[in-house]
Amino acid sequence: MRATRTVLLLLAVTAPTISMADGGFFPVYGGTGNSADQRAVIIRDGARETLVLQTARDGEVGDFAWIIPTPSLVTRADVSEGDPRLFDELYYLTEPRAIAKTRGGGGGFGCSGGSSPANDTAYGGVSLWDEFAVSDYSVAVLSADDSANLGRWLDDNGYVMPDGAGDILDYYIARQWYFVAVKVRPEPGPAAAGASPDPVPTSLKPLQISFSTPEIVFPMRISAVSSRREVSVLLYVFAPHRVISENYPTVQVKAGSDWSGVSFSSYYARKFREALDEAGPRGLVTEYAAPVDAWWISSRRDLLPLDTGKSWFLTRLRTILAPEDMVDDIILVQARSDDRFTVDIVASAPRAHPLRLAGASLLLIGLVMYQRRRGDMHWLRSLLALALIASIAL
Repeated sequence: MRATRTVLLLLAVTAPTISMADGGFFPVYGGTGNSADQRAVIIRDGARETLVLQTARDGEVGDFAWIIPTPSLVTRADVSEGDPRLFDELYYLTEPRAIAKTRGGGGGFGCSGGSSPANDTAYGGVSLWDEFAVSDYSVAVLSADDSANLGRWLDDNGYVMPDGAGDILDYYIARQWYFVAVKVRPEPGPAAAGASPDPVPTSLKPLQISFSTPEIVFPMRISAVSSRREVSVLLYVFAPHRVISENYPTVQVKAGSDWSGVSFSSYYARKFREALDEAGPRGLVTEYAAPVDAWWISSRRDLLPLDTGKSWFLTRLRTILAPEDMVDDIILVQARSDDRFTVDIVASAPRAHPLRLAGASLLLIGLVMYQRRRGDMHWLRSLLALALIASIAL
């Protein structure tokens, strides 16, 4: 009985993941979904697209500008606050998982109505279509035919634009797109004398924007305006079918049977980078693709603006882009097939952490020596248990 208790104790110390009685396992999530610089949910419903956007930013409120180009006019009815819980739900649904188990077990699309812009003659060619507040944000909807005057309007109205933004603004102006300019609203009331501006939260509240578009698009090029380093981008795309990119090479991550059971996050990061290298500097990596169950959608109707009477397919795409690689928006099209794909990596014989194994071994050796000193012959059983567990762990 003592030997049995010893074996159970050693298992509790050395086993990194223990299978449950019903045959299930505790998954370990890689964490990629919560560390992306930009996260977006894209919903394609007919000729309409809904974007739920969340971005991370360190800095001061006065330095923050979020300019979102759209191919058609956006009204205040098309803009609302997104629910951050949506990204948590999608994280747990699609995140790459490690399962360690024991042995044996084009041009502008046009405007669909809307009022005339309130033009300011001080900024030639710039049209202000509307201004309104959404949650913690002030929002302005603009169009322009001159990037210099558009940049000057944005700067003069608190949307600080980095130097060199003109060429990228011209890219959208030439396509006759509109601009949704967003800034954090200041706190009500006068600021204390000498007080510095409040910092922008690391993760800002999501913003939901709907617009008409002939194709599924994620406005990627605009991110080159403010990016000074590589940026990680994570897209969750709800559409009638699985999607790939038309203009960014799309590959699947190849992670599988070569995981040893140690440091899943490092292992998966390496596999993800290998997939990016295969795709090239402007590639997307598919990490999840599967139909969405109707019950999942129905139970989250307060988070997702999805028609529950339709069938939906969810594709998760991720990339890491340097500013010089953000040369075009990401255009998404239907894939050749609706094949399912998930990243579930199983290590059939995970290795115990060396420190756990060493600690358990010392504990058991001490118990053996104690029993031997007392003349208890059960120490031989304990020694055999040590040998057995060591062989399993190694």
